[in-house]
Amino acid sequence: MEELTGSRLLRSCLRRARGRLGLGMGASFVRQLAFLALPFILGRAVQEVIAEGNHDRLAAYLLVLAAVVVVEYVGLCGWMAWSNLAEARLAAQLREQMLSAVLQVDAEELDSRSQGYGDLLSRAVDDVDTVLVWVHGLATWVVIGTTVVVLVPALAAIDPVLLAVALGCAVALAAVNIVLPARFRRRVGAFARAQGARARSVEEMTAAHTALRGVGGEGVLIERHLARSAEVTHRIMAVARIRSLWTASGDAVPQVGIAVGLAVGGLAALTGRIDVGQLTTFALWMGTVQLATNAIVLRLGDYGAARVSADRIAEVLALAPRTSGPSATPPSGPVRLDLEDLAVNEAAPVRLALGPGEWGLLTGPTGAGKSTMLRAVAGMAPHRGRARWRGTALAELAADTRFDQVALVPQSPLLLHGTVRENLHLAAGPLAHAAPSDEELRDACRVAGFEPVLERLPDGLDTVVGERGSTLSGGERQRLALARALLRRTPVLLLDDVTSALDTATEQLVLDRLRTATADTVVLWTGHRDAVRARADHVVDLGVVARG
Repeated sequence: MEELTGSRLLRSCLRRARGRLGLGMGASFVRQLAFLALPFILGRAVQEVIAEGNHDRLAAYLLVLAAVVVVEYVGLCGWMAWSNLAEARLAAQLREQMLSAVLQVDAEELDSRSQGYGDLLSRAVDDVDTVLVWVHGLATWVVIGTTVVVLVPALAAIDPVLLAVALGCAVALAAVNIVLPARFRRRVGAFARAQGARARSVEEMTAAHTALRGVGGEGVLIERHLARSAEVTHRIMAVARIRSLWTASGDAVPQVGIAVGLAVGGLAALTGRIDVGQLTTFALWMGTVQLATNAIVLRLGDYGAARVSADRIAEVLALAPRTSGPSATPPSGPVRLDLEDLAVNEAAPVRLALGPGEWGLLTGPTGAGKSTMLRAVAGMAPHRGRARWRGTALAELAADTRFDQVALVPQSPLLLHGTVRENLHLAAGPLAHAAPSDEELRDACRVAGFEPVLERLPDGLDTVVGERGSTLSGGERQRLALARALLRRTPVLLLDDVTSALDTATEQLVLDRLRTATADTVVLWTGHRDAVRARADHVVDLGVVARG
């Protein structure tokens, strides 16, 4: 499978939006024909009605002008409507793809392969918007092409010298657009990277400020943020300088062309080589030439920025594991989780089989790969061997189908800024027919040992837990995340040392309730707590496996 690059992503965008883009381009063609017809009709009206005194022709010209204006308006509406629809549909598709890719990688893997959540947000918003600007502007190339095809022969028919003036403007603009675009793209890329780094520093400040304040570390975060903000300022100024030079050149060249053209056209009118109406048409058309050349500058700039943004979007999409033909069909074989020589990094392979109601434990020293192994079971980390659920390799299932079968609770779970209820409702997913009832929420909290915490919270389920659950302790966040996973009722539950922050008494209570609640569930733990080991049906010591 070919590696996804920014160029391939842009081509993919064109394929997906080709229907609506085609309609928008057709409407833009009609609009531009009408727009170019107006100067010609006005020029003829000036010549016949004013210069030659045929006043009886005024009403006819007014009717023709009104009809052309209506056609132009209808074409413009169609152009904008179809282009906006193509842009909106593509925005939804790109952001859905990015979300799907991110959801297949947990926080640890995500941090190692990107610049964190702040940078991902920048890519999902700013970079997608940049691609959409390019897509929306594609119909402008039809407008530009129509202008060239119509005006070249028309200007030649009026006066070849005037055509030479227009072509001279085009050559000068071409020279400008050969030199400046490459420099512009490089500076946009540097700005995008600096902006992503700053977004990460903002995310770090909001997530870790409270924890670091007590040890005096907030100054380091502030200095880092200021340094990255200064870098963003430096980079955006560099982009602004090159963009200003590019835009100024795009404005200056046509203005000079108009001035020269009016001088040449005025002399031609005085000598009788062209009439007043043709001079009027030429002057109006030169304004159109300026609009077209400015549009060329803008569209080339849009493409350069879109290439940079598409590369950044492609990097996010590459986070998702690539398989040939991922299956959306739920497995239907014997109810069993099999680890068949499953291995991560340089660790030794693991073999393990678990049936419904059985608990397995992956234990071993720090750095043995326990957490990575659990993510590999969920298809969220590179691995060798297979993790099969009901005979089907989990990594080969489509993401939605896989996560209908498997729930993973990391040791440091992510909570959103919102209420307890909102965090628990995440388990239902966007396509659920009905959100869990309060009774179901409280029952899951009881099993997970979060019920005593819930009773202490000032607003119960409606208590706001802060950014990443900052108002809760580490053990409370673990229990809330466990309750959220239980609400999903998946047949496989993966728990990454989720009782590590609990005291002994609370841990015993949670494990006893969890054992009863998972009577029909395959549960795979990681950790080294004695209480979990005592209740596990199968224990695999990764340290022993590695030594063996």
